[in-house]
Amino acid sequence: LEVGDEDAFNLHRGTEFLHRKLFDAGISHEYRYIDGADHLGNTISTRFMYAFAYLNQALNPPPADDTLQSLHRYIRQLERQAGLVE
Repeated sequence: LEVGDEDAFNLHRGTEFLHRKLFDAGISHEYRYIDGADHLGNTISTRFMYAFAYLNQALNPPPADDTLQSLHRYIRQLERQAGLVE
């Protein structure tokens, strides 16, 4: 989700609402709220570059990073010892 805070169509209100609903529901997503941006205007080219980069990563995800697996196992062990998880 991406929107400018000065959107002429007031889409920033609906986009913010949708972001909050997704966040509250625990649905993974990205949200960019651009200060000073209208629906189009001089920020659109930069915003399109970010959007295309996001789509590229979604369609061609990087390989899994296994370098931190031992750290994550250690953290889970500490959480279990502390009674934070089963």
